[in-house]
Amino acid sequence: MKEDSLTTKLRIVLDASSHMVDKLSLNDCLHAGPSILQSIFGILLRSRLSKYELIADIEKAFHQVGLDYFGPVSYTGAMGIKKKTWVLLITCLITRAVHLELVTDNSTITYLMALKRYFGRRGVPKTILCDNAPGFLLGNKMINDDIRNRHHSSDTLTTFLATKEIELKNITPLSPWQGGIYERIVGIIKNQFYKTVCKAELSYIELETIMIEVEAAVNSRPITTNPTTPDDPAALRPVDFLIPNINLAVPNDCDMIYQAK
Repeated sequence: MKEDSLTTKLRIVLDASSHMVDKLSLNDCLHAGPSILQSIFGILLRSRLSKYELIADIEKAFHQVGLDYFGPVSYTGAMGIKKKTWVLLITCLITRAVHLELVTDNSTITYLMALKRYFGRRGVPKTILCDNAPGFLLGNKMINDDIRNRHHSSDTLTTFLATKEIELKNITPLSPWQGGIYERIVGIIKNQFYKTVCKAELSYIELETIMIEVEAAVNSRPITTNPTTPDDPAALRPVDFLIPNINLAVPNDCDMIYQAK
């Protein structure tokens, strides 16, 4: 009751806790949800035990990726014939994880096959960022009229990406710094690969194996501070967002492997 009110002097108030004789109150009829108070305390206490809190979500990884090529890389084919291949490098723009695929030539069909292999193992991304630098072998050839005229429309990259609901973006021409995230990864991959191979003549299967091992090494690189004492937490790696605390390689003696051949 508000006598000094200029509008409504009488306001009806509903008391949900009141009830009639032998009847339930409104509060008694409400559905009581689960008690999460103890769960919240448990989460907070567990998070205080480590310096970094890691939550892995494989569904969100590789949703935004950068795409680039490097090569050619030589290998020894049948009858000792020297051949060349290229490496398709796909970098997760969030976790900095990398995925490598070998492509034997520069055709659009080969590129599409590499994309399908990648989609089958990592999932279909939402956005692909492509390089426009002159060294990028296929960036400007995937969505132009030559592809539409050379292949059936249902087999073109444009239609393929549209059916997968992927947004294809290109950086500004002659502006490689806009793709600095994956350009840096290209440098790391090249450095790791050429230090491993040196001047060795590899077959295609050996080259593919080394590329996968290089991918594992790069995905196992620390992106946080390395521990200096036994009490420090382990360094966070890109692969920890995909499969936490996994080892991607075992030590081996390369000399013994080549002697076994």
